[in-house]
Amino acid sequence: MKRISKIVLLISLIFSQTLLADIGQEYSETLSQFHSLTSERIDNVKEGSRPFILSQDKLAPTVVMLHGLSDSPGSLKEASAVYYKRGYNVVTVLLRDHGLLPAYRHDIRSNVKLADWRADIDKLMEVAFKLSDTQKVALVGFSLGGALALDTANRYEGKITSLVLLAPLFKMIHGWAAPTSRILRHVKYSIEKGIPEAEHFYPDIALNQTYQAHTLLKHLKKNVTKDASATLIKLPKMMFLTDADTTIENDYAITVAGLINIEQDRVILYTNPEKNSVTLHRDLPMKKINATGNLNPHIEDLLSNLDGFLASLE
Repeated sequence: MKRISKIVLLISLIFSQTLLADIGQEYSETLSQFHSLTSERIDNVKEGSRPFILSQDKLAPTVVMLHGLSDSPGSLKEASAVYYKRGYNVVTVLLRDHGLLPAYRHDIRSNVKLADWRADIDKLMEVAFKLSDTQKVALVGFSLGGALALDTANRYEGKITSLVLLAPLFKMIHGWAAPTSRILRHVKYSIEKGIPEAEHFYPDIALNQTYQAHTLLKHLKKNVTKDASATLIKLPKMMFLTDADTTIENDYAITVAGLINIEQDRVILYTNPEKNSVTLHRDLPMKKINATGNLNPHIEDLLSNLDGFLASLE
């Protein structure tokens, strides 16, 4: 009897080691898949704008980070670090018309479609699901990325564990002009006068990109937020805003928070009484304010609240 027990134990150990080896190989292949998917045209992308992955070297909770209309994954490094320290694998997405060196921008920015943004996200969602220990993922979206994150949560209903929205773009200030962007899609315009370009950020976009964002916002209003699904209503969520925002309409963002059932204590609106340390929309998830290089006075509180939100999910 003892001999049989030893044989069974030996077989179990061999099976477990084989299974772990298979999982390890699949994990490594998934990391390779990320690098393969993100290597296309990578030489055309500014170094500080390139997509990155933070790996726990094992299957673990996984989050997908989505950047904004005039920036890149580089804007989400601070938030990514919070998730990583909480044991998450972190997968970032670089939309194909973003983060590009000047010589490569015009054509793709003037012709990109909402469907292209969704395709870029879907490729990395596939990677994220493979890295997840639950085959589900969390989502974080900044600005346009907030709208895309809500869209992604709706498209992947039942496969999302939580949703964090950083200054989410649900309605543009001066959004009434967005429909004309379709006609003038090849025109480039400055969105942040006097702000120098940085590795993670550039101060101009093509009007076509504005039109594609407008198309997404119309879809969300009509098909997602107007009658939110029970799954979306129950999903753990958090939203961060700044009252110095010159890009999005905060009042409407707060309305959306109510429509999708974000608890009031999980909607944080930062105020900016100090004129020398104003945190604008583009600065909210950053350590430093883009225009001045001064410390973002709200970043530590934001990261602390984000960490507390993740702790509440454990």
